[in-house]
Amino acid sequence: MKKPAIFALILTLLCGSLFAQKTPVTKPEETEKPAVPTTPQTQKVQDYSSALSLARYGYATKNALCLITAADMMYKLNVSPLPASARQNPYESAPTDSKPAKPDLANPEQLLIDARRLAKGDATVLALANRVKPALPTRGAVGGPKRSTTSVSANSVDVFQIRFRGYESAIVALRGDGDTDLDLYIYDDNGNLIARDDDYTDGCVASWTPRYTGLFTIRVKNRGSVYNRYTLATN
Repeated sequence: MKKPAIFALILTLLCGSLFAQKTPVTKPEETEKPAVPTTPQTQKVQDYSSALSLARYGYATKNALCLITAADMMYKLNVSPLPASARQNPYESAPTDSKPAKPDLANPEQLLIDARRLAKGDATVLALANRVKPALPTRGAVGGPKRSTTSVSANSVDVFQIRFRGYESAIVALRGDGDTDLDLYIYDDNGNLIARDDDYTDGCVASWTPRYTGLFTIRVKNRGSVYNRYTLATN
């Protein structure tokens, strides 16, 4: 069997367990909402969120192959940074509560560095890591999914304002560092809550179909006693 085939089989076995884990218990919803159609842009956000989850799993299990795959996904998805102006509380002081430093899940270059360290000289794994490269820049690319990595202090709220197109599927997904519960809330320009994910984890996804083109408010609530470093992605 050729090495690429072996690699694919190993990844299927290792990474499959990540997505086969028990679905977290969620808080009950008052009403059921119709499913939001998946589009190439919303799927890209979901895939990026999956890459973050895979990176976290790779660090938790010291699995170099998962880190390599996560880095490869991030490079291929090529999600661009969200403008700094989208965050409405950018001048808040950095969290002062202390806790052990954790890896930056959204940094594919660092994922590959750590994967090589975990490989412990395994030539096959090192060769796979060396094959993962950043995507070539594209000329004239406009729009597309965006991402932002930041920290929210203990028992605090981060606020973003992001513009979405009317009648097109919208999605916001985030993945935290695993230390606290994060909740995600989406509001329209009248302050109405239109989508949320307030389960008991720090992995959140909220989707909806805007009824107008304009700004929507995204609130990320940290319900824990220490800060949480998270990455938010949206279309």
